[in-house]
Amino acid sequence: MDNLICISMKGISKSYRHDAKTLQVLKHVNFQVGVGETCAIVGPSGSGKSTLLSIIGLLDFPDEGDYLLMGHSVANAQSDELAMLRKSEIGFVFQHYNLIARLSVLENVALPLRYRGVDRASALEQAMQMLGRVGMADRARFKSADLSGGQKQRVAIARALIGQPSLILADEPTGSLDSETAREILELLLSIQKEQRVTLLIVTHDNQVAHLMQKKIRVRGGRVEEMGASVL
Repeated sequence: MDNLICISMKGISKSYRHDAKTLQVLKHVNFQVGVGETCAIVGPSGSGKSTLLSIIGLLDFPDEGDYLLMGHSVANAQSDELAMLRKSEIGFVFQHYNLIARLSVLENVALPLRYRGVDRASALEQAMQMLGRVGMADRARFKSADLSGGQKQRVAIARALIGQPSLILADEPTGSLDSETAREILELLLSIQKEQRVTLLIVTHDNQVAHLMQKKIRVRGGRVEEMGASVL
């Protein structure tokens, strides 16, 4: 295993059946993202970005090709192995937060640890510490409905990071926020990414966000068209 590579995609293709037709969404995609690297995936709507992110997050699977996550090939992994990889290696940050409304902020952040079998008291203690890191400790007992968009995204970031994953996948994490709040959230995310040396992959339509990433990948027509600093 090359322990400097977090994501390695080799010849990844993916098709879907729709209205009795086969639609090829990804076509022989190849790229790598190093451990601790930041990367933006950009491209027009319908280009395959979301499908690519789902495959990277082990929520969908390619028809052909191989995907290695932290050196583990997932091509022939069993469902329990994939679930373990998702829980141990990946944290998700979504555009619309995906917080559970009936749970408090503290309980939402503790949830990944509870899924791993961490006892409730320890999980809540660690969740409170993480909320302090993102400036939300004073909202720990609130429900998500009582938070602003920026506050919800801070909670979502805390939830994604609490399990100390190797990889954070962020799908338009600033897309629902005003420009000032978006800047604050991005600065927070990059600060924690650098501190924990976690690999950060962001799908974004925002050129300013993409330019802050170390690597940029453009997806167009299901293909990785360009890579590197000259993408945008």
